[in-house]
Amino acid sequence: MIEEKRTTRESEVVVQVDELPRREFKIDTGLQFLNHMIETIAWRACMNMDVAVAMTNFKLEHVIAEDSGLVLGRALARLFEQKLPKGVRGSGYSVAALDEALSVVCVSFEGRSNSFVDLKGKKAFVRNVEDMKGCDLQNFIEGLAQGMQATIQVKVLEGYDPHHIWETVFRALGEAIRDCFQDTPWRKNAIAGVKGILR
Repeated sequence: MIEEKRTTRESEVVVQVDELPRREFKIDTGLQFLNHMIETIAWRACMNMDVAVAMTNFKLEHVIAEDSGLVLGRALARLFEQKLPKGVRGSGYSVAALDEALSVVCVSFEGRSNSFVDLKGKKAFVRNVEDMKGCDLQNFIEGLAQGMQATIQVKVLEGYDPHHIWETVFRALGEAIRDCFQDTPWRKNAIAGVKGILR
C-alpha cells in the first residue's frame, strides 16, 4: 500500500492507494461530487483509493480539489515507480459515454506534468455540478497531472448535462490510468528517460 500525505496551512490530505485485494474505498473530501468522481476513477482504474481531506480553518473548494488531485497523483506516481522494474505500459487512453455525453482521455507518464482540458463550448467549465464548480474539477485534474508527473489530455466531444459530461471525463480518466499500469514484461528494466515510460 502506498500512502501520501500533504499538510499546508489550509489543508491536510491523506491518500492511500493499492491494487489488490479489492476492498471498500474510504473517500471523504468534504465535497460529495468530488467523492463520487474519485470513486469513479478508483473503480475504473481497478485500484483501491482512500482519500481524506481536513481543512484547517475554513472550507475552500479550490484547495480541496487541487490538493486532493496532487496527493492522489503523488501516490500513483510512487506506485508506478514500484512497477517499473517488472515492466509497465506507461500510457493509456479511453473513450467513455453516459447518455448524451462523450469524452476521450489520454494519460502518459512522462516525468513532467501537463494538463490539457478541452471542454466543448466551455459550459461545463463555468457551471456548478452538484456541490462543485466545473473549474474546480479541472483544478483536480491539473493537480493530478502535477502529482503524477504525467500528461493528461481531456477532450469532451458531446454533452450538455454537466454531471454527465464530468462523469464521462472521470470514467475515461480511470480507464486510461488502468491502461498505464498494465503489466508489460517486454519493458522490464526499461532505460530511464524513454518517452512514455518515465524518467
